[in-house]
Amino acid sequence: MITVREFRYTDLQLLQKFISEWKKRKLNYDIQYLNIEKMFKCFLFFKDDKLAMLSGIDDISKFIPNTYRILTRATTTKYSPRCWGPTIEERFFSNVMAGISIDYCQKNDKNKNIVITTNDNSRISTIMKKSNTNWMNYRDIKLIHGEKQIIWDIDIMNCKKMTEKWKRKLNVVFE
Repeated sequence: MITVREFRYTDLQLLQKFISEWKKRKLNYDIQYLNIEKMFKCFLFFKDDKLAMLSGIDDISKFIPNTYRILTRATTTKYSPRCWGPTIEERFFSNVMAGISIDYCQKNDKNKNIVITTNDNSRISTIMKKSNTNWMNYRDIKLIHGEKQIIWDIDIMNCKKMTEKWKRKLNVVFE
């Protein structure tokens, strides 16, 4: 079972515990880098009561007008379930759960666009560009918070369908 809940400031200690794990995976994360307080919303995902993933939503309208960005600082732990599907979106637990953030964004403001960004020239960007995708489409590169970011448009319906499929398979519940 996967449990999803909104971030609580009491979770900072929990995240601190995983910082060293993320550094071993060559992710340059620390509490300041995560910038949770700047996120519009942050979700935590637990597998059997162990942190499996953190994923945020940002309002990036000052960089791309009228736009939310999902999967901000999306980071998994060793407890995240292994997903496997025919496209790149179904091979990362964070992407499998993207529809949850989309639902939240649409409930908050149904008129805002929703995108995903990846750092330009990062490993994940290189993988994404070379892979078959189902619901992520390359748009362009923009400077966001001083970083060159690849903007990925989202086919909302296909993303939501995939998330619903995996929510059933993984028995996802909301706290």
